[in-house]
Amino acid sequence: MSKTLFSFPSLTAITPAVALGFALTGGSAFAVTTATGGAVTLNGFNGDYLLEKGSVLQTDVGTGKSSWGSNPMLVNSAWAHAGKWFEFELAEAATVTISAEAKVSGEVDPAISVYTSGTAAFNAGTNSWDADGTAASGFGTPHSFNATSQLGEAGTKWMQDGQGGNMQEALGYANAGNTYASSPTGWGETILEGESLGSGTYENGVSWTTGDNYADLVLNDLAPGFYSIFLGGANHSLAGGEVNLSVSAVPLPAAVWLFASGFIGLVGMTRRKNKA
Repeated sequence: MSKTLFSFPSLTAITPAVALGFALTGGSAFAVTTATGGAVTLNGFNGDYLLEKGSVLQTDVGTGKSSWGSNPMLVNSAWAHAGKWFEFELAEAATVTISAEAKVSGEVDPAISVYTSGTAAFNAGTNSWDADGTAASGFGTPHSFNATSQLGEAGTKWMQDGQGGNMQEALGYANAGNTYASSPTGWGETILEGESLGSGTYENGVSWTTGDNYADLVLNDLAPGFYSIFLGGANHSLAGGEVNLSVSAVPLPAAVWLFASGFIGLVGMTRRKNKA
């Protein structure tokens, strides 16, 4: 199955890059440390965590066959410790594409959920397993959690701002694995192929594309700030394996830059003539 090609951002995205410059705990990149709350471990990309227009963050990571969903022991809900968490800082507003694809076809059906902690790095949430009640499976959060609902729903409060975490909003998810109605899930969540969960505060629409062994999520006009990705397998019948995860900020088309540079040159000529 071929992947969908996504359009470039609008001309309104031609704003200057402004890096946020937040302090990182201990002077090291937050994306490779165990986060403060102890609930999850944030994993690193190859080389960096700061995403700018035209750049790509990438890593290959092994994941369980049903850490994101489809695990019968967790009534098909997600498993925070078995999946992989990644965090990046977006330096300027951009359309961002997040892609997860199995390195070996047939080994794993990946799925991804994306959250924002706003202007601060994710603090990993609370490590209290009963922060918002007990799941039908008998496992509390974040051992078992809800990866497909907006914050505030059952199974999400462990990461929510004001509930022990500092996550501001769930933005959406893409799922290449199995889907479930609310009745056979641990937290009463519905697990679909994909869904946009954001309010529009941090993005201007979310879309997804999934197929055999891959899941893509596109966040349009994403605001500068900190974003976390939860990645795992979503098909318990497979063996599990390595996934290539990439996060890219779509650059403006070359024609736009040509127009912009020509306009700047014209302004400069006008100024020189006026001065003469």
